[in-house]
Amino acid sequence: MQNRTVFLKYFSLVITLIILLISGLPVFANDNFIITNIVSDDAGKLLLINGKNTSGVDNYKVVKLENPQRVVLDIPNAVLIGTRRSINLANTGITNVRIAQFSADPSIVRVVFTADSKENLKKLSFHKSDNTLIFKINGIEVQKYSAPSVYRDKDTEDNTQDFIKINNEKSAEKKEGEAQLVTETKEKVIDEPEKQEKPLVHLKNSNDQNMVINTIKNVNNHLVLSGIGSISIKEPFVLHHPNRLVIDIPNSSVNSAELLKIYPLNGTDIIRVGQFDPETLRVVVETADPNNYKTIISPDLQSLVITPKDNINISNLPNSKNECQIQDIKVQKIDNKTTSIILTATQPIIHNIRHLHRPEKVLLELYNVNAPPKALISALQKSNQYLGVDIGFIEKYPMGSSWSFPINYGAKIESKLSIDGKNLEITFIDKIVAPKGRVVIDAGHGGSEPGAKRAGIYEKHITLDIAKKVYKYLSMAGVDVIMTRNDDDTLSLKERTEITNRVNPNVFVSIHVNACENSRVTGLETHWYTPQSRELARHIHSRLANYVKSHDRGVIKSMFYVIHHVNVPAVLVEVGFMSNDDERCQIMTEERQELTARAVADGIIQYLRFGY
Repeated sequence: MQNRTVFLKYFSLVITLIILLISGLPVFANDNFIITNIVSDDAGKLLLINGKNTSGVDNYKVVKLENPQRVVLDIPNAVLIGTRRSINLANTGITNVRIAQFSADPSIVRVVFTADSKENLKKLSFHKSDNTLIFKINGIEVQKYSAPSVYRDKDTEDNTQDFIKINNEKSAEKKEGEAQLVTETKEKVIDEPEKQEKPLVHLKNSNDQNMVINTIKNVNNHLVLSGIGSISIKEPFVLHHPNRLVIDIPNSSVNSAELLKIYPLNGTDIIRVGQFDPETLRVVVETADPNNYKTIISPDLQSLVITPKDNINISNLPNSKNECQIQDIKVQKIDNKTTSIILTATQPIIHNIRHLHRPEKVLLELYNVNAPPKALISALQKSNQYLGVDIGFIEKYPMGSSWSFPINYGAKIESKLSIDGKNLEITFIDKIVAPKGRVVIDAGHGGSEPGAKRAGIYEKHITLDIAKKVYKYLSMAGVDVIMTRNDDDTLSLKERTEITNRVNPNVFVSIHVNACENSRVTGLETHWYTPQSRELARHIHSRLANYVKSHDRGVIKSMFYVIHHVNVPAVLVEVGFMSNDDERCQIMTEERQELTARAVADGIIQYLRFGY
């Protein structure tokens, strides 16, 4: 009986070993480094080995071999999921990397670098970061290396956007690993009928992607997408009927089509996830208020959190409890159309970045980074692309900071985060070709003719302040600007029109502040007279109504002298009512004047670009 028991034990052990050998899976402990993804950069200068639990990875064994020149590195307490890999690098020095499970007991993964000379092997080094082993080639510094874009604006300003729905019905003809989607094209304002169903091609091999999503879950009303690689997003956009926020994750896929489904949130909001094409994962938030949602990227670039802005919780992200400081701010002018800002922090950065419109600005929220001292902020002077910075605090996150960069109309932004999460680079790019043209800006009244007057405040001073700001924005965009007055000078209406007709500009804009007997009246007006001026009035007024919070009194045909007696498209803008106490106080503020000036300038720029 005892012999039979021993036999059964040995037999069971042999069967278990045979099964393990057949399946090709090594036996490993819970504290092993589990390698799930291997990524090389396009330049062939970095190799990233991603996985889980690098804490047990120490005491590397390194051996140099010849014929050919090689470095053999054994990673202890490591398990490679999947088959052995061979990667040909785009590098003239180290040409190939092979990775395989060298042994299962003990668990050792072997990495072999092949080079064309001993000197190139000397340029190879490695570094351990959270969940990643980083192999550096050609001596580049990890801290200076930026992963692919974390955030990138849309490349175009098309009038249509693509949008996906998930088809939950099973298809008998659907192949394994495929997801069926319905694609429809929607205009920004008017929806079209639904398009025909269109099957997606095979999900791409995960090794070809920057990011492979392996888990998607609702955590306390936050949708958290996590995986292996480096996650990034394009500029989210809003569609209507029904309202929804669309977030594209480029160069990404899921490791299972089962993740492509609907995820309900609290209330009536839902999030749908679909593989829009083999290169892009698309997330659609159906909600009554698309502007209520934010995206937060984890500092290890492994997770994306989509959350209502009044319910942000970063406690589950790495380094969320580590308060950090800005060590350095560098501004690099790449060329006349491109400027980069590099923020270096003491800890990995948890952040959100958004491109806001009407008016144009970039809002950067650093949830675990304090506002820097003034000495560092002074480096962020105005450039050709951004117009300074306003730094404040984030409500509910006292150890965080909010950075607001006003930017040129039509400028694009791109951000990158270094592998260690401590360096955030934001690049501002002027994408739209500078408009060609000459503009005359007329600051209403002046000198002995003060215009409207209330509570010791004169219209002539306000119009000159705003006119100078319009001059600044137009000049930065490359427009030739002429002012009818630059100081508190007296000019007749006839003199203003003579100046304009003499220089023969493309556009004439006169700036005024309104007033009336009824002190309750507020609002914005744009006046035109000649038929050639109507489109200019529409361009300027549409931006005024969007940028400035005041009653929209519309575009009005009026026979004011200055817009009736010039030979070019001409408008007169009333930027508010001095006779209303509240609006008068608002018009006196720097913020209201800047918004007004940017609205007028952006309207002129857009008009010139259309080539009227």
